[in-house]
Order: sequence, then C-alpha cells, then structure tokens
Amino acid sequence: MNRSLSPTRRLVIGAAVALWLAGASGPVAAQPKPIKIGILAPYSGVFALFGPKVIEDPIRLYLKEHDNKIGGQPVEVVTADDQSKADVEVEKAKELVENQHVDVIIGIVNSAGALAVRDYLDGKKVLTLITVAGAKEITQSRKSDSIFRVSFASGQTEAAGAVLAQVAGIKSMAGIGADYVAGHQLLEPLLKNFEALGGKVVKILWHPLGTADFSSYLTELKQIEGQIDAVAPMMFGADSVRFFNQYREFGIKAPLYAFGDVTEQTLFLDQVGEAAAGTKTYWLYSPYLENSANTAFRNAFMAAYKRLPGGFSMQAYAAMQFLDAAVNKAGGMTNGQAVQEAMETAKIESPAGPLFFDKDHNVIVNVYLCEIRKGPDGIVAQMPLGPMVTDVDQHQTVEQAEQNLKR
Repeated sequence: MNRSLSPTRRLVIGAAVALWLAGASGPVAAQPKPIKIGILAPYSGVFALFGPKVIEDPIRLYLKEHDNKIGGQPVEVVTADDQSKADVEVEKAKELVENQHVDVIIGIVNSAGALAVRDYLDGKKVLTLITVAGAKEITQSRKSDSIFRVSFASGQTEAAGAVLAQVAGIKSMAGIGADYVAGHQLLEPLLKNFEALGGKVVKILWHPLGTADFSSYLTELKQIEGQIDAVAPMMFGADSVRFFNQYREFGIKAPLYAFGDVTEQTLFLDQVGEAAAGTKTYWLYSPYLENSANTAFRNAFMAAYKRLPGGFSMQAYAAMQFLDAAVNKAGGMTNGQAVQEAMETAKIESPAGPLFFDKDHNVIVNVYLCEIRKGPDGIVAQMPLGPMVTDVDQHQTVEQAEQNLKR
C-alpha cells in the first residue's frame, strides 16, 4: 500500500502545523515602520561643509547613541544636496517628500531657500526642523504649523549681545559688516541696542560679499582705533576667515567683539585657530559649557569625529532631541498632528542648556559671553566667561535682556 502523501495533503498538513506553531508561540510581532528623516542641506558649493560635517554628523551621532531609534522606532536617514540655492531647495524638498516619502526634514541653511520652500512644506504639512536658516519671517509673518526653528531668528540675540558688550567693558565700538540682508539684520540691531544702552558707535563700514582684500576698510579702522574699545565684525564663511587674518596682519590693536556665528567652530575656528584668540563673542553655545548633557555630547563628538562640535552641530543634535521627545509623547510618528502638538510643548536639556519653543515655533535660548582661546583639549574654542542672558526669544528687547542678565 502506497502511504506517500499527495502534494495537496502535504500543503494542508503544512498549513495546519504552521497555525499550531503560531498558536503555541503567539503571533509574530510586526516590525515597526522606520521613521524616515530627510536631511536637506548643502553638500556641494560654497557651504558644502554644512551638510556632512555640521548637520549630518551630529544626527548620526545621536542615532548611534540611541540604537538607531526614535521613540522606539527604527530610523532611516536620506540626504538631499540643496547646494544652498533657493530654486534647488524647492526641487530637493519635493524629491524628499514625494519620492523618498520622508516623515520629517531637518536642516535648511540658506535663508532665501527657507523662504522659497516654506509654502511647499506648509502645504504638504511636512514636519520640518530648521537648524541654521535665520530668516525671521519663517517664525513671524510667515510662520507655519509644520515648521520649527531650532537655531535662531536673525536679530534674536543682538539685544543680549549689546548687554554682554557692556559687561565686557566695551563703551565704544566700530562695526564692519557684509553688505547683504543677513549682515544688516544682525549688525544694525547690535549697534542700535548698544547705543540705547549708552554706548558710542564711532563708525560703520559695509563691504561687498566675497571681499578678498580688506586693506581699505582696515585702513579706516586703524585711523580710529584710539577712539574705540572694540570692532564688531559681521561677515561669514570665507569673508570672515580673510578679515580676521588680515586684521591681525594689519597690526590693529583694538579688540574684536563678534557674534558667535561669525566665529563658529567648524566653519571658522577649525581653520583660523589662534589668529582669532582674544576675541570676545556672544553666542548660544560653547563646547565647554558646564552641564552634563554638554560634557557627554562634547566627549562623544570628539571620540567620533576628532574635532569639537560647534553651535550649529549642537542645534542639529538638539533637533534630534526634540524629535525623540515629541515622537515618544505622541506614541509614534503615525499621527503627525500629535507629533506637532508634542513638539510645541517639548522642553529638552540640550548641550546648550534648556531649550523650548515660543508660540510661533522659534527656539528660546541662552546667550553666553565667551572668549576665544585654547580650551582644556588644546583646541581654540569659544570659552564661556560666566555672564549670560537667559530666555532669549525672537522678540527680546534690550530692557528684557538687561533683566535676564546673569553674572
């Protein structure tokens, strides 16, 4: 008698065994869908360092520290090179949203790009965490329910900067700035608030973007250096590197007092080093702030990348902290509205201290008085001197900054 089973009977028995095993061991848990993060930042062009070194590195570090999970869900990261151009910004945002189907966008460096892409991201209701672009309209006249700024609005820190200039003993100064929107939106309020506090502005100079030779401007500054306690430069990237090097070569003795963005670690100090030593700054971060979150962040960043983190890298790391807190509170990423509402009320202990958002989704920060010099690691950095202005929001007045001064 042939006892072999027919193919049909074998399938039936196999299915029955599978069902029995499932019943014995319980249902197989479904793997949670990964949260997809899109990094929208320059990876080429004049601001090419921002994408890989300033934004992606701290995001990758945070994920490494958290088993590649946010709110218990695995994470996938994709990148898009916006070349820091407004028209490319929109094109790459569409690629991330419509082709890559990202859940959240982190980055955006160029303020013109942020303004150009704002309506698209708002219309698609894409949760967006801006870590650099300072266009104040994004969290003021053109605010969006979906967009949060983890960096700072242009002009947000300048009242605090004026107060801290007084603390540094500066009673008169000259200013030199890049002649474009950001230069004006930052230097003008610093000097206006400085004058409101009784300070004297002796001269203001404006130079075109891409100035290679600052000698004519330095000649003017040298002529008045006996009348001023400091020079306030407000230029960025290659312009600031050239200005600082030429300033020292020109032999001007007047100290420099700078917005910490001008002398940011990754984009400036890692290149200029001791040529900037002695400059006092007002800035929202130092790698040597004394708090446990910053110590852990600095040590982990140094171990991973063999360099100090700068302020913008701290902001990218803080964006991940905010996202993790919001997803945890919302119980996952599937309910975008719940994640957004959780983000609005989130408060994190970042490497820069406590951070949270105002009602228009702009971060509220502390601003620290620092001096550029070698730190304990032998690396030139913005070292905190102690005085700071707390709870700096995007509408802070100089009177409020005075009230919030801590020595």
